[in-house]
Formats: sequence, C-alpha cells, structure tokens
Amino acid sequence: MTALVSILHRVSGVGLILSMPVLVLLQWLLLSTVQPSVELGFWLSLWWIQVILFLVLTGSMYHLLAGIRHLYHDIALQHSLQSSRVSAYSVISIWVFWVFYCLYRFL
Repeated sequence: MTALVSILHRVSGVGLILSMPVLVLLQWLLLSTVQPSVELGFWLSLWWIQVILFLVLTGSMYHLLAGIRHLYHDIALQHSLQSSRVSAYSVISIWVFWVFYCLYRFL
C-alpha cells in the first residue's frame, strides 16, 4: 500500500502538470470575453469540461494529501514500516471520503 500511495503521488503530479495547458486555455477563454459569466456557464455545461475539472480536483486533493504524508515522514523522521502503512491507509481513506463528499456536494 505504501508503494501504491507513493506511485500515485507521482502520477497525480504528472497529471496536474499535463492538465495545466487545458486550465490555462479555459482561463484565457473566460478572461478574453466581454461577459465571462455567460461564457463560464457555457463551458461548465459541457460534460467533458466537467470531467476534466473533476479529475484535476481529485488529482489535486490526492497530491496534497500524499505530499503532506511525505512531508510528515521527512520532518518527523518516522520511517518505520508500521508508520508508513498507517499513513498510507489514512491518505487513501481520507481521499476517498473527500472525493465522495465532493461528488455528493456538487452533483
């Protein structure tokens, strides 16, 4: 589980970097119009934009949680197997709860 959390942290970081051009393009489209609220409503009504934004949101949440886990282990010098397992399961469980909360809240 600890290796899975570490690998997914790297994958989420790469995904966030790859999503930057799409987010910059959306921001440019919104800022270049006269009525940004109308444009925002149009772009957010498209299903593929909603999927991209949801993936960016969940990837950001996971990357934040896993990054805090790594920082905790580096600062507290807690590198035991038991501590790593507990923190890995904590990251996964908090992230899953957070994703379902966002789905419930925004759908």
